Amino acid sequence: MKSAWKYAALILSISILLAPSFSIAARAQIEAVPPADHTSPPQAANLIQEAIAFIAVKNLDGAKTKLDQAQALSPDLKLYWATYGNLLLKRNQNAEALTAFQKELALFPAEIVIYRSITDTQFALHQRKDAEATLHDWTVADSADPLPARKLMDLMVEDGDAAAAVTVGKDALIRLSEKARIDDFLQIELGRAEILSGDKAGGIKRIHAAMERNPDVGNTAAYVLADSGADLAAAEKITRDQINTLATIGGTWALGGNAASMRSVRDWTSDLYSMWDTLGWTLFREGKLDEARSYLSAAWLGLLSPDVGEHLAEVQQALGNKDEALRTYQLVLAVVQPDDNLGYRKALAIKPGDVQTHIQALTKAGATTTIPDPAAELVRLRTIPLNPFTQPDRHMSYIILLRDGKLVDVQPFTARTMQGVQEMFAKIDFTRCFPDAAHGTLIRTGQLGCTAGKCEIVLGLALQP
Repeated sequence: MKSAWKYAALILSISILLAPSFSIAARAQIEAVPPADHTSPPQAANLIQEAIAFIAVKNLDGAKTKLDQAQALSPDLKLYWATYGNLLLKRNQNAEALTAFQKELALFPAEIVIYRSITDTQFALHQRKDAEATLHDWTVADSADPLPARKLMDLMVEDGDAAAAVTVGKDALIRLSEKARIDDFLQIELGRAEILSGDKAGGIKRIHAAMERNPDVGNTAAYVLADSGADLAAAEKITRDQINTLATIGGTWALGGNAASMRSVRDWTSDLYSMWDTLGWTLFREGKLDEARSYLSAAWLGLLSPDVGEHLAEVQQALGNKDEALRTYQLVLAVVQPDDNLGYRKALAIKPGDVQTHIQALTKAGATTTIPDPAAELVRLRTIPLNPFTQPDRHMSYIILLRDGKLVDVQPFTARTMQGVQEMFAKIDFTRCFPDAAHGTLIRTGQLGCTAGKCEIVLGLALQP
């Protein structure tokens, strides 16, 4: 992932414990850790820290005992309700956890990190309107973090009220600090709202300014332009340029090296899939359907992400392939995550109800494809049969380097070896992992299984972009 939670020392990890169940597709930022409490009795504060440590190792009963002892010494001390709320979340008591988080914030309004916990829990409870209200309060309370304003604008655009989103964004620009005001993702989200509310020129100008300041946001900006139906030629050029740049970088990749470098390479693989999705969606908007299908098919196979699947299904439907579109929508339902909470890039809200509507419309139009077991079909999509194998049954994991549709290298994760593996992999046709104009380098994992003389490899999914 481009951004992931970074864990500090245990004593400083309260911000993680206060931020429950964020989606893996969410590009969350590190929140400020609430200041240590020096006003409560030291013994009580220490008991809370011990409870945090117990929660980290999943000793929930031990954590509850420590919290009870702390509460007996000093009722309603700082971080008690926040920590107790996290404990309740671990026990799947979301409603009770929400009450605990709200108590913490009511007692200690300066703990703005609690807004994140409240909002996330409200989404988990499907309390969308309440979550929007909390996001609004968060934007007022926090002049340093543009995240709540970004997400609030995103929700309003999803609800079809782009004008209200513009108001929220411009109000945030007044309240936020100078540094937060020029947050590129905030500016892109505001630009999207401006385009959809009728100020197309202003929105495009704002988005291009963000890209000029920070080229790294190019893929997000291009996606927003494409999804808004604005400046499609620029969106296509931006994305093609980024794909070409990453292809050049990928030309130097090789298997091996330290864990950090390999992790970085795998992150870039995810970025490439995301760029293929953006380019495919842009080409669809431009009416270049066959090329759009090519890029989106490759991105879908690599990520099995619900928004990529919906993009592909729309292209398949536009091409007149109703059965294929129905099949893809059915698979989207198997991977959809309706509670995508505070993600950076969620320009299309993928909701099960929306997908069901597409399925019903296609069925009414005569599409007949049925998938008895969508989960099994998702595995089958990534399964490649191999040549017969004469050695004992084996199951091993491999890392695979692909470039421009062809195998470059394959290595096992462990020191164990398996005779004939290189030859088997060399005969695999990997072109389906790439667009028709195969261009770029991918790092994939694969689980090789050989049973009763038959071998197959199941490709692992890339990290979600």
